[in-house]
Amino acid sequence: MQKRDIIGTWRSGGQKALNKDGSVKSSRGPTPGFIQYAPDDYMMVVQSDPEGVSTAEPAQMSAEEKAKAAE
Repeated sequence: MQKRDIIGTWRSGGQKALNKDGSVKSSRGPTPGFIQYAPDDYMMVVQSDPEGVSTAEPAQMSAEEKAKAAE
């Protein structure tokens, strides 16, 4: 994999933990959020509490959903 292969904005797919026995435990389901990798070696993560927040595209979220995510 090359650095250029991950440049861009990615939607969060949740968080998983690898146990000592090799099994995978899902610690959180899909969390509304994004991670962005820039070509100048900077990265940014934006996540919000999934409780009561839509997982819809931001452009399709209601004003209330956007306010909850910003809170």
